[in-house]
Amino acid sequence: MTGREKLLVLIALVTVGWGFGYYWWYEPAGQSLKKMEEQIITYETVLSSEQGKEVPAQLQSYHTRQQEQAEQVPGPRAVVALLEQLNIWAEQTGIRLTRFGLEKESRSAEALPYQTYKLIVSGKFTEILAFIKQLEASKRLLTLEEVIIFNPPAYPEVEAVPLSPSIGARAEAEKVRAEIYFSTGIDD
Repeated sequence: MTGREKLLVLIALVTVGWGFGYYWWYEPAGQSLKKMEEQIITYETVLSSEQGKEVPAQLQSYHTRQQEQAEQVPGPRAVVALLEQLNIWAEQTGIRLTRFGLEKESRSAEALPYQTYKLIVSGKFTEILAFIKQLEASKRLLTLEEVIIFNPPAYPEVEAVPLSPSIGARAEAEKVRAEIYFSTGIDD
């Protein structure tokens, strides 16, 4: 065998070896890689379509929470709505609103600005308590600051003083006067 024939046999063996390697090792690995790439594309498509569905749902949830919180902190025009709601509650409980006004306003830099209102009501003791319960159960963010209930005006010449426990039973049947102080946040 000549050197040239040996070289041709060697080239043929390398070519056959490369062919076996290609078909048994490289080709299956390439096909496996191609399948993985197709799966990645499929997963990315599914993921993007699922994320597209979740984002509007999350956005809607965010808007709902924001609206609920906005209802709790009244805006500049919400005082009129608050007064209307107080009138409705007064009618439902049977008391009479005699005065409603702004007592003080706080615009602290580190806290939410708020306004404190003074509300004077008259009615039976139990009716006033029912009104206070409705005030506390409001959706709006309210803080009940103080409630002062005065003796019934049985003796007009005597100055009204805060209600004492000894006349509580009598006051339950008679009309009493109460000053209710509450505060609510404001949104500029």
